Formats: sequence, structure tokens, C-alpha cells
Amino acid sequence: MTSIKFQEKTVREHLSILNNFGIPSVEIRALPSQNTNKKICSKIFLTSDPEKVVGFISQKKLEFGTVYTTFNEFDPEGINKGESLRDSQITNVRFFI
Repeated sequence: MTSIKFQEKTVREHLSILNNFGIPSVEIRALPSQNTNKKICSKIFLTSDPEKVVGFISQKKLEFGTVYTTFNEFDPEGINKGESLRDSQITNVRFFI
């Protein structure tokens, strides 16, 4: 099976588009098939700081893994560091069609 390495430029463009649409933050998730701890790896980032997302992907060695974003609204006060968002923490669901 051929793996495709993530494209830093595409990540920056993706976050810029979300930021331009008024989405201040995203949850970056990586599925366990490629990350080292065999759990979903997740972290919240500001869309205005794409370099931190690129750094996170590189630092966690997720360049060839399945990485995606969620951009639902959530209450930042209810977020536990290092944990994925739970449905109960989401205050508004957003979709792109």
C-alpha cells in the first residue's frame, strides 16, 4: 500500500479558509493506524496559527497517517488538556457542503 505524506502548504491553506469563515479553532485528530500510541491522537489549535498544527503533525510523526479536523463550536472552559472533545462539550455543529 502506498502512503501519501501530508502537504504542509495544504494544511496552511485549509486552516486559512476556516479562519476566513470565522472558525477560530479546530480539533486535529489522527487515527491510530499510524500514530505511535495506538489511540486517537487529538489536540485543539487556533486556525490563526497553522505552524503549530504543522509542528504537531511532524512532532507526533503523523506525516503518513490519517489526520483530519473537526471544527464544531465548543466551550473552551470545559476542555481537558490532551483529551478528544466529547459530544457533550460541543455547543454547535458545523458542516461544509
